[in-house]
Amino acid sequence: MTTPAAPLPKYDQQQLAAFRTRMANERTLLTYVRTSLALVAFGLALLQLHPERGGPLGYSALATAGAVLVVGWLRFRARRREIERTRSRLSAPGPPRAGLRAGATGGGSAAGAAATAGR
Repeated sequence: MTTPAAPLPKYDQQQLAAFRTRMANERTLLTYVRTSLALVAFGLALLQLHPERGGPLGYSALATAGAVLVVGWLRFRARRREIERTRSRLSAPGPPRAGLRAGATGGGSAAGAAATAGR
């Protein structure tokens, strides 16, 4: 005798999409951090192994690492604010927005139309 399977939990697709978007933004920041750390390692290796000839290139690699880290952090903050603004705009009650109508997404898929028609 088999036991019936437990019902699957119901998920809010919009909330799941917001989680995926936030995680993608965090992954992008981590990519900038990884690139910056690789440049730091390269610059320090040059400075340790060849201080006379590798000095200028080593210092420029360290400076580039700092610039990459700052650019990544600024882009992360900008995208995070944009995500939060979009999330608050989508969750605010009010009349339907023109950009969320079925067919206005430009995708033309039946799944996309069904997902936006319920809002």
